[in-house]
Amino acid sequence: MITDEQLQISVVLSGKEFFPSRVNGVFEVALSSCQEPGSQGRSGRKIEFGSAVVDLPAGLALESSDTLSFFAKIQDGILKTSSRAESMEITVHVTARYEDQCNLEFPLPFLKAVSGLGANLTLTCTPIPR
Repeated sequence: MITDEQLQISVVLSGKEFFPSRVNGVFEVALSSCQEPGSQGRSGRKIEFGSAVVDLPAGLALESSDTLSFFAKIQDGILKTSSRAESMEITVHVTARYEDQCNLEFPLPFLKAVSGLGANLTLTCTPIPR
């Protein structure tokens, strides 16, 4: 069984016209790993899409009111920042660290919150070293 402490949830916002520097103060949650479109990436190539990550605090349960509140704040920030929110790609990443098996059930309130963001959902299972 995977405990809440073994989960990490991140939300990635990206798009050709998404400039994290223009929206950082609008969101009620901290943006990290920000990349501006047109800036130079680590490889020296020009970055075509802007992106930012919102990392939810570790240990939040999928169905907790804190998790759902974070999604509501992200959704509110998206609506405040752009009339072109439909051109923004949103992905919710769930990373589950497991000991024996990676069995994970997504509760309906969590799935509704992800759907409310118009987001893709990804799951990565990572074994805990013994």
